Amino acid sequence: MVKNLEMTLGNLVFKNPLILGSGTITERKEFPIKSLDSGAAAVISRTLRIKNEHRPLFRPSVYYNDHYMLNSDNQNITPVNYWVEEIPEIKKHGLVGISISARNPADSSDIAEIFKTNVEPDFYEINFSCSHSALLYGKISYKSARSSLSNARNKTNKPIFLKLSLDNIVLDELKGIEKEELADAFVMSNSIGPGLAINIKTGRPYLQSVYGGVTGPAIKPFVLRSIYDIKQKLDTPIVGVGGISSSDDVLEYLMAGSSLVEIYSAAHIKGPSIFGEIKNALEAYSKNNNVDLKSVIGCALEGGIYGEERCSS
Repeated sequence: MVKNLEMTLGNLVFKNPLILGSGTITERKEFPIKSLDSGAAAVISRTLRIKNEHRPLFRPSVYYNDHYMLNSDNQNITPVNYWVEEIPEIKKHGLVGISISARNPADSSDIAEIFKTNVEPDFYEINFSCSHSALLYGKISYKSARSSLSNARNKTNKPIFLKLSLDNIVLDELKGIEKEELADAFVMSNSIGPGLAINIKTGRPYLQSVYGGVTGPAIKPFVLRSIYDIKQKLDTPIVGVGGISSSDDVLEYLMAGSSLVEIYSAAHIKGPSIFGEIKNALEAYSKNNNVDLKSVIGCALEGGIYGEERCSS
């Protein structure tokens, strides 16, 4: 473990700030294990439900270019028991988080109970709906999200993250969740939109579902702004997500106030090796500037608007 990249969140120690986010590529154990071996500190399962309903199969389900990715894959077909069986093996390679949908609050209690009875992950992430899911099945309310957090909290002492989208951030609600200590971290942002891309050769949308959640570099400035704003009003740690494909992107998120980051679109497009590339670049930055990486967290906040430079070594 390289000490100068180490991050902490509650009682969890991450060997670096890099987490593989939840999505299609974390439906099974193989991609997460490769990501951990490449350099990720933690991985998160595909979002789990007690009952995986029959849903329309969208193919193609992903479209991407240099600026953004549209994602409409909504299968979530792997059952809870699969992860109960595979967590011990994945834990040999690094930290593991389990994602649970907030759509049915009872799932948080039931799923956390199943893992507690067998083998627990290192943390949980309650998924407060991506924009494409919200379009298909309706938005999840803060009442459901709070119930999901509370239900999970009653079953486990493991850290619980709440994954938000820029589309559903309500500061007063987050203040209430912070006051009641329901979440150990806020994760932002899930996909936004949804968006549309049209193939000019066919005159048809690229995705069979027509619309898809927007992720990737295009949303990064908006997520950074949101994190910067929220960190000036709340104390709950932030896990930053959106358009991260380089060490510079990671540093921006840390300087804006994130304690950790999740990477998904870049891993989906480039493969697990992206984690090794970014980890090596962060090691070089830390060595060249003689800093522990955690020392840059929130440094952009300290100077304020037009304030003096705070993030320079």
